[in-house]
Amino acid sequence: MARPGVSYVEVAKTATQLIEQDINPTVESIRNVIGSGSNSTINRHLRDWRSKQGQLLEAQKGIPSSLLIAVKGLYDAMTEGAEQKISKAVEAAEQKINEIDQQKQSIEAKNMQLQNENQSIQEALETALKEIIQLKDKLDATEKALSQQVTDNHHLNQRIDDKKDEFKRLENQIDQAQNNLEHYREAIRQQREEEKLAHEEALTKLQQQFKIMQNDIAESRAENKWLQQAKAELEEKLGAAHNHINEVKENQQEALLEIKKQKLDYGQLQTEYDKIMVSNKDLNVSVLELKERNDELSLQLMQSDNETHHVKKQLQETKELFNNLLNKNDQLVLENSQLKAKFAEKKYSI
Repeated sequence: MARPGVSYVEVAKTATQLIEQDINPTVESIRNVIGSGSNSTINRHLRDWRSKQGQLLEAQKGIPSSLLIAVKGLYDAMTEGAEQKISKAVEAAEQKINEIDQQKQSIEAKNMQLQNENQSIQEALETALKEIIQLKDKLDATEKALSQQVTDNHHLNQRIDDKKDEFKRLENQIDQAQNNLEHYREAIRQQREEEKLAHEEALTKLQQQFKIMQNDIAESRAENKWLQQAKAELEEKLGAAHNHINEVKENQQEALLEIKKQKLDYGQLQTEYDKIMVSNKDLNVSVLELKERNDELSLQLMQSDNETHHVKKQLQETKELFNNLLNKNDQLVLENSQLKAKFAEKKYSI
């Protein structure tokens, strides 16, 4: 575009005046008459004027000079008006493009933020899965220790024929419970993969859902209120879990004393075995009750004060992880369903 104050019309009028004075119009002569403007701008307008003027020279023959000048003036005015309209249209288009670029940058920034949030949640889920695997390893070690103790008890009581069948049945039930636990872990893994695929699909549709984000935020606030209530319930259950740990610790001491009594008096071991026979009749009610009984026996035989402290620490870390995920809820509305699943999973693990 020409510098403000130097237009094609000015250059064309000046060149026409110089020709009428029998002066060849050049960049320098036109700039001296106008008094301003860059050489490149004047040169561009002068080339345009000469190209148009060449087409008009053939039509000048036989036309009065006054009429020719009037026609040129009208043509130049129309040209200048068209150039101004084109300039305004270009400026409006550039402004619209800038606005679109800004909207695009905003959407890209939002998309990047959501991707970072998704990465943080994925890392949290992986951390929780590692914790579950660690707990499962401890459970396996406990089951092995319990199996070893059952074997030792079997050797000590091998003279009692009816005990052999009972211990065999208990081992089969433990194997069944372990198989059920493996199936549960496989189901959890498949559910995680499905949730991951669903999450990736949701990210691809994020730009399409941008227009309804405001409504989702309002719904998310209502969901946040529900999560706050769920958090209070979880804290209440955590307190109950601490109380249960204290009770388990007391039961552990009682179990140790009972084991010492069994070693001192075989008759007391026979009496305790009869009690176990009576209590084991309820094991066939459900696999869940069998697992709870197995956990209780494992805790009574193998857990120590250091393991109890470690469990408390894990419970506290789980609580902090839940609070961190809850604080991110306002910015990542579409992940509320996964946060519920995470909360339910943590609740089951506790």
